[in-house]
Amino acid sequence: MNHEDANSGNILCTRYLECLPETDMAVKRPYDNRLRSEQAAETRHRVLEATRGLLLSRGYAATSMGAIASAAGVSRETLYKVFGSKSALVKDLYDVTVVGDEDDVPVADRPEMAAIHRAADPKSKIAQLAALSADLVGRVGPLLAMILSGASAGDPELIKLAATSNEERLIGVQSLIHNLGEAGGLRAGLSETEAVDLMWMLLSPEVAHLLINDRGWTLPAYQRWLDQALTDALLPR
Repeated sequence: MNHEDANSGNILCTRYLECLPETDMAVKRPYDNRLRSEQAAETRHRVLEATRGLLLSRGYAATSMGAIASAAGVSRETLYKVFGSKSALVKDLYDVTVVGDEDDVPVADRPEMAAIHRAADPKSKIAQLAALSADLVGRVGPLLAMILSGASAGDPELIKLAATSNEERLIGVQSLIHNLGEAGGLRAGLSETEAVDLMWMLLSPEVAHLLINDRGWTLPAYQRWLDQALTDALLPR
């Protein structure tokens, strides 16, 4: 091949391939990982649903990773690779149950929470927060009962899960109280620290569990009570 042919653009030569017409060369397409992502999401969904069913029917201690893997149709190795441990898997399930879907977006970054922060009227903030809290309690109720029962019985992993949930709730409450204070919604003489403690207590899953599971309250009754309790505890009288 002469110099003119090499520069014509019609022949491609490489160190390892024969010179071929450009039209005969295989065109390398960019890798499309959408199918792999969809398969991973479907596997994760099956694992979470299998975990939910086993936890609610057998309890935490009696639910093994092997049983979850079998119910979800995956290997134990896949289960550990994706989630790390049983406690981490249950925490993932708890988070998904709280937000209501499997999108990786925490409650603090959801539109419902943004609407509470944007509301100008403190009473509207409280009413929206009570509605959101009742909605969360309705979704997480059975799973929450299992976690609280196991934590009360001394299960170290569930005690840790409950503590982590409390810490996450505290961070969210601190942001809410700061926002409420900026809107002039805290009653005179109530510090932000005291307000945080009051809201954190009133929003606790233990309180919801006592009223709904132990005393038989409906979710609408719980929402009305929470709205009034937060109003009485925090807003100007």
